[in-house]
Amino acid sequence: EIYIILCGTAECEWGDETFTARPGTVTYSPPNMPHAMRVTSAEPLKAIVLDWAPGGPPEGLVGEAVMLDEQK
Repeated sequence: EIYIILCGTAECEWGDETFTARPGTVTYSPPNMPHAMRVTSAEPLKAIVLDWAPGGPPEGLVGEAVMLDEQK
């Protein structure tokens, strides 16, 4: 998965790494790596997420992803 952050901020945990994603951040999550994002801004987090499953089931790539926001 490739994440391109458009607006908002989030605390990200990619494996053992923790970082803050801000507008303009582009990051990559390799296959099978545990990862999580938590929105830390008052405004919603908006991002483009590029996902693919070479040789895998394409059903998981159809539809809209929803981020859970702990601030609500």
